[in-house]
Amino acid sequence: MKTRLTVRLIIGLLLIEVVWSTGCGEKGFRPKPETDMGERKGKLVENPLVAIHNALPRGWSISKVDRDAYPWHRLEGKGTAIYLVEEETKYIKQQFSAVLFIMPAGYKDDITIRPGVAQTGPPNLIATVNDAKIYLWSGQDKKFRKVILEAIIRKE
Repeated sequence: MKTRLTVRLIIGLLLIEVVWSTGCGEKGFRPKPETDMGERKGKLVENPLVAIHNALPRGWSISKVDRDAYPWHRLEGKGTAIYLVEEETKYIKQQFSAVLFIMPAGYKDDITIRPGVAQTGPPNLIATVNDAKIYLWSGQDKKFRKVILEAIIRKE
């Protein structure tokens, strides 16, 4: 047990050294945007909140909705953030398990993580449709993402 802790500590210190020696710690860095689903044909359904509520797995719910929101570590914009929670999870710092951002189609997708600010990665762009860009921050698997996307995108 002591050996594992020592190994984890050494690995953590090495990672910190790599970040600072590459200049990422001083200037910030721009990770490559990740896309899981890419472009899709279609449009958002008329009421995405109802569609998401109906599609969520058992034990999940919508905890709050913010208007004029945008994905963190990205450029400002005016979209909608939908915070999702797992009902049996006890939250300590953040009060959600996932956040879905629905941004206008013209929203500029740019990631910039400033030093000292990033405590988590940016939400991933998971789909682009005719009238929106959809981002998800979550530890959930691709099946979860697919269920959400199928609920809120109306195929043409």
